[in-house]
Amino acid sequence: MNTKTPKQKSSSPPHLFADPKTVSEKCVSPILNYGKMSTYNWESPSQISADDLVNICMSNNYLNLPTSPDNKSIQEYGEYLTNYVPAEDMEAAIQTYFPVTSEHLKTSRYYDSKTDTYQIAEIPLRHGRGKGISAKSAAVSQNQVEIQLCVSNPSYDVGTLTMELLPDGRLTYSSLIL
Repeated sequence: MNTKTPKQKSSSPPHLFADPKTVSEKCVSPILNYGKMSTYNWESPSQISADDLVNICMSNNYLNLPTSPDNKSIQEYGEYLTNYVPAEDMEAAIQTYFPVTSEHLKTSRYYDSKTDTYQIAEIPLRHGRGKGISAKSAAVSQNQVEIQLCVSNPSYDVGTLTMELLPDGRLTYSSLIL
């Protein structure tokens, strides 16, 4: 299967972090408004369940796979036109956002070692963008971004999401403390 390069911001200018709504949309919602990710702490991405990482990848279409009907996004209730993804493609897409090993990802129940693919037909995709956890504020210090999280009301703090700002401007997820 020939998939496109995973979606990734080409740069993350400092003004991205000035607006909590933008931070929520670009950094928080893609991972935390998926059910299980907002229920446990992780001090490094290797502590995230491989199944959750695969689900995040597919729910956000990090692989840029074609969907139907009419190429609708997954958040708009589109569906994938394939039932499997080569392991190399899936792992590269996830590793763009989460510094984890291929070995960790292959512990996912969606991984098929016989075909070296991830079976995506059975993944419970998250449609729409859930409301709930959002960014209250974000602070950039050298190569680290700390996002203070809140629920519905900025006065109800719930934790901190930390990301690493790479030299090329990309962001990777580092930790979540709720």
